[in-house]
Amino acid sequence: MMEAIKHILTPDSRELNIMLPDDLVHQELEIIILRVSDNQKAGKKKHHRSQKGKLSKIEAKKMLAYVEESRKEWQ
Repeated sequence: MMEAIKHILTPDSRELNIMLPDDLVHQELEIIILRVSDNQKAGKKKHHRSQKGKLSKIEAKKMLAYVEESRKEWQ
């Protein structure tokens, strides 16, 4: 099982000290430092391109029929 620890911080100097949990001492670790992107800061999701025309007419009719049938079951 992969365990990950994530902290977002703004360092005040070029030096950074990391305190590890006891279970990670004497373990081989991978340390990755990434700049937080503007999307992560704002908590925004990426906008997806329009899905219009992605389903065939047959698939769309089947999906619509399924949704309508599902709604009837709740009534």
